[in-house]
Amino acid sequence: MKIKDLFQSFFSKQEVEQTTLPTRPLLSVESTHSELSADFVQLCKKLAETVKMYDQMAKQMPEGETRDLSEDFSEQIITTLSLCDGCSVIANESTFDSRRHMPVPFSMVEDGTPIQSFVRVGIAIGDQVIIPARVIV
Repeated sequence: MKIKDLFQSFFSKQEVEQTTLPTRPLLSVESTHSELSADFVQLCKKLAETVKMYDQMAKQMPEGETRDLSEDFSEQIITTLSLCDGCSVIANESTFDSRRHMPVPFSMVEDGTPIQSFVRVGIAIGDQVIIPARVIV
C-alpha cells in the first residue's frame, strides 16, 4: 500500500469520539481578529508555519510519492483552515497584492498586476495573511 493511501485511509476514519473533544462556542463569520481567542489565532499561525515547512520540504524532494505526500499535507491543512470560522479564504481576486499573493513561479511582481489564475488559495485572519495565495500573473 502506498504511503499516500495509508495517510488517506487513516484520516478518512471517523473513530474520534465527540465527547473527548473540548467544546467551544462557534464564532460568527463576521468575527474580527480581536474577537478571536488568542489560542485560536496561535493555532492557526502554527498550522501556517507547518504549511510553509511542508512546502519547503516539497521543493527539496525529487518528484514522486513523498513529494506528493508533503504537498497533500499542506493542502489538507489549508482546506481545514478554510473551513474555520474566523479564517477567510484568499481567492478569486483580480489584481496582485504582495501582502496577499505569492507569484508562481516566483518573480518580482508589482502590486496591481492582473492575476491570471490561482494555483492555491491563501488564508487570512482578519487583515493578517497567514498563508499567501499562490497565483499566476
